[in-house]
Amino acid sequence: MRPEVAWPVVFLARHAESLGNKDSAQASAAVSGARGSDLTPEGERQAMALALTLLGAGLEAVFASDALRAERTAAIIAERLRLPLFTSRSLREREPGESGQQAARRLLDYARGGFRLAPGARCWW
Repeated sequence: MRPEVAWPVVFLARHAESLGNKDSAQASAAVSGARGSDLTPEGERQAMALALTLLGAGLEAVFASDALRAERTAAIIAERLRLPLFTSRSLREREPGESGQQAARRLLDYARGGFRLAPGARCWW
C-alpha cells in the first residue's frame, strides 16, 4: 500500500482593484515594467474581505509579485492573517492576460528554487 502524501495547497488570487484598472495610462506603465499603480479604496476593501474569507484556512505564507497592486493586496492579507509575506519580481505577469495556470507554474517553480515549504504546508498567493 502506498503511503498517503500531503500535498501543499496553493490558493491563487488576482490583485484587488487598482488605480490602473481605472486609468489606462497607469495600466500601461504597469505592463511596461514599472511597478504599476496602488490599490483604490475599493481594492483595499476587497483585499481585507479576502483576508477575512481566508481566516482559519491554515495558511502559512503569502506570496506576491513586486508589482505594487499585487504587493499591496498581499500585504493587507498577510498583515490581517499575521503571516510572512514573500515578494518577487519573478512572479510578475509576463504578458498582459497571463493565464492562472501559467502563473501557478511560475509560483511552484519559484517555491522549489528558493523557498521550501514544510511537508503539507499551505500557502496563499
